[in-house]
Amino acid sequence: MGGTDYLSLLETQRSYHRYLDDYQKIRMEFFRGYISLFQALGGGLKAERRAPADDEAIPVVYEGSQASTDTFWQVELAGLYHRSTIDATWRDLRNRYPFFMEGRSLQPRLKGRIEEDDDVQQSWYQLYIANFNSQVEAEEYCLTLKADQQRCRVVSPETDTTLLDNARPRRPGT
Repeated sequence: MGGTDYLSLLETQRSYHRYLDDYQKIRMEFFRGYISLFQALGGGLKAERRAPADDEAIPVVYEGSQASTDTFWQVELAGLYHRSTIDATWRDLRNRYPFFMEGRSLQPRLKGRIEEDDDVQQSWYQLYIANFNSQVEAEEYCLTLKADQQRCRVVSPETDTTLLDNARPRRPGT
């Protein structure tokens, strides 16, 4: 009778450990799926890692503002918190709206930082799409963005002139 109890105990322990192994395998596959999704969406790349340059100019980041564009209208986009996202936003806009982006330039402006370190992620970059010849042209582009649930507003060259003095250009990632 004691042998039956001991065999039952061994069988129960074996079943319990098999259950734990299966449970851990399921959890591992669950997290592997999340990691694969994260990597597929572009996550996991370091901010210093850059894609190879193409023939188009890289957007220039200006401290506070940028050089004079007093004859062109601009579309102000939502801001970003880290410099590494500026190039990705520019690429995304050129791919999603190729017709509207011909002849345009992205003009990110550093609006503020929590710390005075270039690598700090708590910065605020305001993005502007520049070189719209008229207010109507800029509003048409902004309406297209709003139809895709993107926030934007048209900025006239006259109201933006106070931001356009004493610019210090910097390339993203430098």
